[in-house]
Amino acid sequence: MSISIVLQTPRRTAADRAWGEPGLRDAAAAHATTTLLPGAAVLPLTTFLDANVYPVVVWDRRVLSLRLTRMDGPAVSTDAVRDLLDAGCPTVLRVAAMVGVGAPTPTRRALRPLRSLARTIGMFPVFPRRSPLVAEEFDAQGTALVVCDESSVEVHVGGDAGVRAGSALSPLWRRVYEERLFEWAIRSDA
Repeated sequence: MSISIVLQTPRRTAADRAWGEPGLRDAAAAHATTTLLPGAAVLPLTTFLDANVYPVVVWDRRVLSLRLTRMDGPAVSTDAVRDLLDAGCPTVLRVAAMVGVGAPTPTRRALRPLRSLARTIGMFPVFPRRSPLVAEEFDAQGTALVVCDESSVEVHVGGDAGVRAGSALSPLWRRVYEERLFEWAIRSDA
């Protein structure tokens, strides 16, 4: 069985204009990651399950080195992932967070299903004041809300530290997504 989770760079939208240059948003994501998730690495912006996100991962350098030495690339089918799991092969990365960008309400909604995979963070260049309940909406979902640039991070809502209780993915689907992010890291030269 094959799945079609092709990760790609999203198109620029009106919400991107608030960041100015794309490089500023990338720098802000990197700064937010080092501040909020020390030891984690941010991958380039992508569309993942309909959300425009910066995936944040923690690499297992030993396993990564072993996989690359053996020329074992990412497993791109559920059958290949199942074989990895059956063989007891450890994962090359762990998903630490998904940092969503865009307009506040669509970003929050797009991050909702990702709560079963990792911590979710909505990142904005200025506090989104369009909705008087924006902070409460992020808080109720367990998604962090941060305002940041390349040199400062202001946390308005802390969010849950990890996966929402009771919503964790099966080991197979967690690994499928990890392998897809491994593939994205290679394709995007991260």
